[in-house]
Amino acid sequence: MPAPSDPLLASPPRLDPGALERALAASRAELALGRPVRRWRPQAMGLFAAAAGMAVATTAVFVALGRTTGSAVMGRAPMLAMLLSTGAVCSWGAVSPRGRLLRWVGVGMALLSAAALVLTRGAVREPSSLPEWVCT
Repeated sequence: MPAPSDPLLASPPRLDPGALERALAASRAELALGRPVRRWRPQAMGLFAAAAGMAVATTAVFVALGRTTGSAVMGRAPMLAMLLSTGAVCSWGAVSPRGRLLRWVGVGMALLSAAALVLTRGAVREPSSLPEWVCT
């Protein structure tokens, strides 16, 4: 095999024996600070609570302003529950240290939720009174 044309690849790497010791000392100093560690489960719950809270707050504002009715919201309750459960699975999978499989479950649920959202949408009977930025 011919030698590489790049001189940096041709020469063996120069190892600084003190570099490993400095990195190890810096790591030990950081661990010695004794900062409290925040667990991942409360982080996942907070992430989901923020997203779900925004969705519930937006729905409450629309009901309060008369842009939608409580019966219309209750008619869409299964779809809303599916979207909120997708958000919960995705939040848990995103923050969980071993959530690789759960991330894929979340992606599948998101695809299923998006398809169900489109397929369960009723026929438009009258022009919407909502602003253009409001989706289904």
